Amino acid sequence: MRTEQMSYHDLWKEYHQKRDMAAREELLKRNVPLVRFTIERMPLPQNRSWLDMDDLMTAGIIGLIDAVEKFNPEMGGKFSTYAFFRIRGSVLDEMRAMDWVPRSVRQKSRELEQAYEVLGRKLHREVTEQDLAKHFKMSPKRFQRMLSEIYVPPVVSLDELWEDWDKKRRDVIAADINTSDRTAGGAFTELAGKEARELLGQLIERLPEKERLVLTLYYYEELTLKEIAEILEVTESRICQIHGQAIIHLRAATRAERMDFVIK
Repeated sequence: MRTEQMSYHDLWKEYHQKRDMAAREELLKRNVPLVRFTIERMPLPQNRSWLDMDDLMTAGIIGLIDAVEKFNPEMGGKFSTYAFFRIRGSVLDEMRAMDWVPRSVRQKSRELEQAYEVLGRKLHREVTEQDLAKHFKMSPKRFQRMLSEIYVPPVVSLDELWEDWDKKRRDVIAADINTSDRTAGGAFTELAGKEARELLGQLIERLPEKERLVLTLYYYEELTLKEIAEILEVTESRICQIHGQAIIHLRAATRAERMDFVIK
């Protein structure tokens, strides 16, 4: 039977078990729309003069190829979800390679992240924009301007925060077990992944309401930033700003949690 006439399930079976290249090409062809879908849901900058969309599409295709080659249909789970992360990661790598973020912006972003950590330990509650403005000795209006100045599409996304935490937790567990015991290793690392997802969910629940809502609508409801802006009746640039704050906030929180895990 020609690959064009085969079911999706049969294509995966043909490629996974026999490494049939015709099946591989058909799987890639059917999943190419995932690349554009993923890129459209990434918080790209509004000023895109420096950004070559063809390069991003090429990077996304490379991520898709990697996903097809590494996905194991026998492990369960949806390929589209697995591929989404691979494509996103490949596109982010391409954006990093462009080195388009000024050093001053990176520095201010780090300072904001550190402020979240310091104030979080000091206040033992949600850190608000008012707290941050006071910390930086700025008026609320000047602080808003600073956020606009330093906002860039986060190079660390919510997906990567989970993956980074998950990997570190797995590495610690792997060091404590007999690596030759594949059954035990698989059970422990699966548990680590579950704990990582639960932890990230808990950290999101601790965010200020607006940050929590934007992340929920963007990552779980899969709305675009423009659609979220329409729902909340604010500008798209303001949603980008809140999204960036939330990621910085979570990055500071996950680092603190990782330190607690290592100390324990």
